[in-house]
Amino acid sequence: MEKLKERIKSYDDKQTEVLRICVLIVVLSIVRFSAGDYKNVKAEVIIWSVIVLCAVVLLVLYDVFDLEFYQFAFLCIIVMGILSLLIQPILNIPDEEAHFARAELVSRGQMIINRSWQEFQSIQATRDLRDYHEEAIIYTALKGMKIDRTPYFVNHVAAANATFLYIPQAIGMVIAKILNLNVIWLLWLGRFTNLLMYSLVIGLAVKITPCLKFPLFFVASLPMSIQQAASMSPDAMINSLSILLIAVFLNLYTREDRDISYKEILVFFVIGILLVTAKVTNICICGLFLLLPLQKTYGKNKAIMLKTGVVAGFVMIGAVYYYYTTTFASNLAFETYYTDNNVDAGMQIQYILNNFKDWLQHFLGSAFERSEGYLNMLNRFGWLNYGFAVLTPVTIFMFAKVCLQEKRVILSRFQKFLIFLMGAGTYMATSLAMYLTWTGVGSDDTAGVQGRYLIPVIALIILLVCNAEYETERHKNKNDMAVMLGMVGSYLLVTAARYY
Repeated sequence: MEKLKERIKSYDDKQTEVLRICVLIVVLSIVRFSAGDYKNVKAEVIIWSVIVLCAVVLLVLYDVFDLEFYQFAFLCIIVMGILSLLIQPILNIPDEEAHFARAELVSRGQMIINRSWQEFQSIQATRDLRDYHEEAIIYTALKGMKIDRTPYFVNHVAAANATFLYIPQAIGMVIAKILNLNVIWLLWLGRFTNLLMYSLVIGLAVKITPCLKFPLFFVASLPMSIQQAASMSPDAMINSLSILLIAVFLNLYTREDRDISYKEILVFFVIGILLVTAKVTNICICGLFLLLPLQKTYGKNKAIMLKTGVVAGFVMIGAVYYYYTTTFASNLAFETYYTDNNVDAGMQIQYILNNFKDWLQHFLGSAFERSEGYLNMLNRFGWLNYGFAVLTPVTIFMFAKVCLQEKRVILSRFQKFLIFLMGAGTYMATSLAMYLTWTGVGSDDTAGVQGRYLIPVIALIILLVCNAEYETERHKNKNDMAVMLGMVGSYLLVTAARYY
């Protein structure tokens, strides 16, 4: 009788697995036919077939094979990311042209940018790719074109960004140069090594965190997260460091078996400093250090000293680095925009000081009113010029679902309030930075904020939303995994439909 029950259960499981795969294929087929404009039917069919095959294989691996979850997380991100970096047209990610040029500088050993420079020596290959920006490789004359290393000057390389943000991309470009590959491989290998770094860091984060593995993986695998990771953008480093810092916090906060060592505090501090120098507006996330139960190991007084010292370190380094970024010469690429829109950080600060009450009312109102738009922008791809509207409600629903079914982290009301302030502070700091540097003086609205900037905030919100009594078993997440693969597959398909 018991054997019969096991067979029936096994048969039911197989039926469910087959049904899950069939539904995934049907959904991706519907997306393909609803989004396709059939400019190049052959190319679209090939891309659709590869996307479906990869999604099905990944789902089978998750359903059937007993991979460690961190191993699957790495594999899933790397596979879907490779599809993204190949399908996305040339330099089709926001500011990818500038990030490409900066990574190319780093690949030639140019680690320090002179703050007075307004033009930067790159190579002709940068222009060759720029001439075909936002075009699919199959429609360009780049096929067979070798890397031209003739000097060529550009006026935008995101000069104020920290150099370490471009080391992964530079490694890929060095490989392309050593192997004397075609020029397109400068972009593809740069994107790939950036993606590889992202996949490794996310895999590490999922491995070390004792809880909330699936929600963290969900945020790391959002279509926008994959798009940015599989590009030349430093967002790959920024987002992965944010998730890693949260994972380290969870590892230390939920620990009951042993004390928190100085070495582990140092690890947290180093990751936090990297995150702060990668993007100073994310400094509030480093406030998680205040929540660590250090008093168990070091006593009350020493714990207070440690927390004060570490947080002060974050603030001081963040402030110094932010001041350093303000000393760079103006960006010639945006000079026309600045002039036409009356953008001037110094005058903007003066306006805020002279009209603080009115400014604060308009600033907070703009941040609140625009929040819905920022969520929608998470599913606006490329240069924010195309998307798939249904992904937004699906993203919101799935985020709530994967969080609410996960076992909560035991936090006091005060700790939850602090985490809320960290998230709100990151959001407001991001908005303020764009108000100062991208918005006209005295404007009632804030320009320049993009939804992708808030991915670290979404990861932080997980700590507040998860509320189940017990940890979700892996087999209960199989449907969630199918939906996630469908979301990323949909992003890839609408990209293919637009450009092929």
